[in-house]
Amino acid sequence: MNRGIQNYYRFVDNINSLARIQHILRFSLARTLAAKYKISVKQVFRRFGRNTTIIVKARDGKKDRHVSFYLNSDWTMKRNAFKTNDEKVDLVQMAIRMRSRSKLGKPCCICNSSEQVEMHHVRHIRKVKGKKATGFKAVMSALNRKQIPACKPCHRKIHRGEYDRISLKDLAYDPR
Repeated sequence: MNRGIQNYYRFVDNINSLARIQHILRFSLARTLAAKYKISVKQVFRRFGRNTTIIVKARDGKKDRHVSFYLNSDWTMKRNAFKTNDEKVDLVQMAIRMRSRSKLGKPCCICNSSEQVEMHHVRHIRKVKGKKATGFKAVMSALNRKQIPACKPCHRKIHRGEYDRISLKDLAYDPR
């Protein structure tokens, strides 16, 4: 599990923050083994080693397996961790993709104004106890978005409930 988490997040900028999670997982394992064998955590590390290697006895004449906790010592970021070929990572293109995740740079999706654009957020868009979403939340649910860009006047109208009867075709553009 520890190795999987670290490999999954290998390409992020703050990979070294996972050192704390590795520490928590390692000592959680040690405390679990200490409770199982009724010994202290210090004795667990003395008995099973720094990597907490456990020998699993095999049945039916098969070889014993050695299972150990993966201790990562290389906390360097690898941007191309998921690349399969030797292709270089285009940092400019990556920055453009990262910036385009948020729709804040887009104009208001209701009136298409680019002045004083804010983000309208909802906590969740799922149905509440079988009831359909009502008001502008129904529009957000149909778009399957939790946030959309709206200019300040339109954002105020959303909160006042003036756009509760608006439909998807009435929007200036589809903000998906």
